[in-house]
Amino acid sequence: MSRVRSLDELLDTLELLASGIRPPTRYIATIHDSGGERGLLADLAEAEGVHFAPINAETQTKLAATLDPGLAPINPLDAWGTGNEVERIYRDSLLALDADPQVGLCVFAVDLYPSEVNESTYVNISLEVKDRLTKPLIFLNNLAVSLGPVQSSRLRAAGLPVLMGTENGVRAIKHLMNYCEFRERGLTPTPDPSPVRKNREQGRGASPLPPSGGLPMGEGAGGWGLPIMRQTLQRASSPLDEFTSQEILRAYGIPIAERALASSLDEALQAADRIGYPVALKTAMGEAHKSDKGGVRLNLKDAESLSTAYRDFSSRFGPRVLVQQMMPEGVEMIVGLVNNSQFGMLLMLGLGGLWVEVLKDSRLVMLPAARDEIRAALLSLRGAALLQGVRGRPPADLDAIVDAALRLSALAADLGDLITAVDINPLIALPSGAVAVDALIIPKSYSHR
Repeated sequence: MSRVRSLDELLDTLELLASGIRPPTRYIATIHDSGGERGLLADLAEAEGVHFAPINAETQTKLAATLDPGLAPINPLDAWGTGNEVERIYRDSLLALDADPQVGLCVFAVDLYPSEVNESTYVNISLEVKDRLTKPLIFLNNLAVSLGPVQSSRLRAAGLPVLMGTENGVRAIKHLMNYCEFRERGLTPTPDPSPVRKNREQGRGASPLPPSGGLPMGEGAGGWGLPIMRQTLQRASSPLDEFTSQEILRAYGIPIAERALASSLDEALQAADRIGYPVALKTAMGEAHKSDKGGVRLNLKDAESLSTAYRDFSSRFGPRVLVQQMMPEGVEMIVGLVNNSQFGMLLMLGLGGLWVEVLKDSRLVMLPAARDEIRAALLSLRGAALLQGVRGRPPADLDAIVDAALRLSALAADLGDLITAVDINPLIALPSGAVAVDALIIPKSYSHR
């Protein structure tokens, strides 16, 4: 699935996909006749996640011998110097870049101005070397309105795609690369069945459904099979409460912060003593957006502070609360599922916590998804640097986030027909491990009421 931002980007993307071009690597090489246009394309490519090939020493030597003095033998390449021997310089530069093993796609990024004659140096060079190239070649016309119909027709007739505009063209290349990766992933083995499905197939985990339609208080989720979870979702008349949502996630092996339900101050104090201070206290009376309503208190260090918080919650919301282990500081992530009417269940990954609605830094991944695909989506986030360690902080355990996402994908395979959405926010990514702190499951039975 590729999302485009304009009709021009759509047409460029369709032209690349329909051409049958399938680059052997994800790296591109571009050749220009303007340093300014080269810089603009390089900036756009970095922003869109399009990667330039790290050309080797042999390629650099070939380019240095070809270019006019003073021009750097690098990728992206500005090959315009004195204007002398243009045909030789661009032909040999194109052949040198094409021969580099890291290059998967060559991009001739120049302007093809309108002309009634067939003479165009760049077009002639491309048609001359086309059959000698080992990698796909495309044209990218930096200024869409300047694209000459005669020149573009000659190129397209020879099977060379012509993209219209720097920004549209770079994004179309990104869509092509993503499509090629998607096709490659289709050859990877299907992930193992979920732990819950294995239990079902082995005849385990058929606990009776509690009368309330929720999960048994205090019972370990590992004892449940699919029947009780499916019945819980089918009978739900509201979003599942946090405790029940977490129990279902725990059944799929997603680490959950230690917690306990309590309906009185004494029970809350006993739970805190068992878990160990500091703790968090949350109202468990079914309040939506409980943080915004003051229904969450963090880092309660002793019985006195917990008692004060409990009395406040009891008077404003009701007596039922969740006492939860305070997790150490880490990177707050959101991992979830969204049931889309067109594409089915999608995996959502992004920066979480309080910044979800402010930063809107997230990615959607089609399911089923492989480990490498999930990892790549995480690293494509604008805030991915936070996961790799900044300002002296240790890097987050990226594999643990991927594991949690894969387990959530298994949940989608088992229960996706009964679920509208799942939110784990935040999933605290630590230097070792990742732990779900808050969770919400919205059943279809509630959404369709």
